[in-house]
This record gives sequence, structure tokens and C-alpha cells, in this order.
Amino acid sequence: MAKHSQKSGLILLMTVLLTFSGQGFSQVRVYVNTDLEGISGVYKFSQTREKDTPLNLQACEYFMDDIAAVIRGLRDGGADDIVVLDGHGSQVVIPHL
Repeated sequence: MAKHSQKSGLILLMTVLLTFSGQGFSQVRVYVNTDLEGISGVYKFSQTREKDTPLNLQACEYFMDDIAAVIRGLRDGGADDIVVLDGHGSQVVIPHL
């Protein structure tokens, strides 16, 4: 992964819901709401608006790198269930899905 994926800025909103059982925490579910603005390496408005340009395609790759880093960290931290919402405009930023 690129170094920029280690930077902060991916998450606009993260809500952690803990499901309780008689023994304490039984499951950790994390909802991650993302947006292309704020991703590591995205520094021009045109990167987020002009589809299929070299800068936009690069921004989408940065987006995936940041999401992958967040998911790795959440898994390492004990998250059982992770839901990622692509909150950018038409919600088609994630290029590999």
C-alpha cells in the first residue's frame, strides 16, 4: 500500500455499535461513512468531480488504499463486522467492486 494510505482523513463519521450480552460485549460492529473529499492525496476539487480523468482515477485508488488501511486497523482492533458506505455523490467511487 502507498504511504499516503496511512494518513488520517478517511472517515467523516464513524459510529461504533456494541451489542451487549449477559457476559459483556459479544460483537463489535463498525459503520464507516466515507467521502472522496478528505482522502489522503486528494487536494483538488477537480479530482472529485471530473470522472475518468487521470487525477480522478488516482483519487479513487487513494480512496481504496485509505479504506483498506482503516479496515486493517479495525480488524486488528477487534471489529467483528465492518460496513463501509461510499458517501461520495453517486456512490460509485469504489473502483474494484
